[in-house]
Amino acid sequence: VVYLPDDGVAGRFDLLAKVNGEVVLFDAKTSKAAYLSHHVQLAGYAYGCVESWFPGPDRAVVVLLRPDGSYECVEGCAGYEDWQAACAAHAATKRIGKLSRAAAKEAVAA
Repeated sequence: VVYLPDDGVAGRFDLLAKVNGEVVLFDAKTSKAAYLSHHVQLAGYAYGCVESWFPGPDRAVVVLLRPDGSYECVEGCAGYEDWQAACAAHAATKRIGKLSRAAAKEAVAA
């Protein structure tokens, strides 16, 4: 489990292993594809590794598990800057939602 107190986020990836001399972070998914959110999640996990005293990974990989037992490895393509941008967008969405709910209550009361 990694914890990012500044971002208010904790998470658990599936495997951190040394492969051919590189530290690789793996996260398994059962979805049909590696979605944008998976790449951002890997970036958060990679940053979280360093913050949680794990070795920082050289690479991060989404492992797509197929119903027939096969799998596909997709290299993560998001970085720390992408993680920060996603956190900022999430915080803005929460803030705007709160403001819009308050405005709607005022409109109803008026």
